Amino acid sequence: MEKQLYQSEYVLKGNSLPNIWTSISTQGGLRRWFADDVQKLDDNHFRFIWNKQEKDAVIQAFVPNDTIRFHWLDEEEGTFFEFKILNDEVTGTVSLSISDFALPDEIDDELLLWTYNIENLKRNIGV
Repeated sequence: MEKQLYQSEYVLKGNSLPNIWTSISTQGGLRRWFADDVQKLDDNHFRFIWNKQEKDAVIQAFVPNDTIRFHWLDEEEGTFFEFKILNDEVTGTVSLSISDFALPDEIDDELLLWTYNIENLKRNIGV
């Protein structure tokens, strides 16, 4: 079975863009909410660690203060996970859009995991 792209969006209230960007694009920021540990192996190569299990990813796209896209090295080409900051200037609402890939019967579980992770992110940035 082939993995499918799914997306979700999480409102982060009026939090500052620099705080959010640092949290989704830096080793230290990702360590505080996304993984037990994050190692930056070079400019585009990160190692994420959960319960002593390591998973390497490379940055595929990077638009400062907007979007960062990673590709897991052990996943098929064309798959990725992406964080995109959405800023509604009219309402002042800042949201984080997440795009990821999963098997169709695992998407609901993956969405629950992202929701849990975003709650950690909100606590870390004071939302």
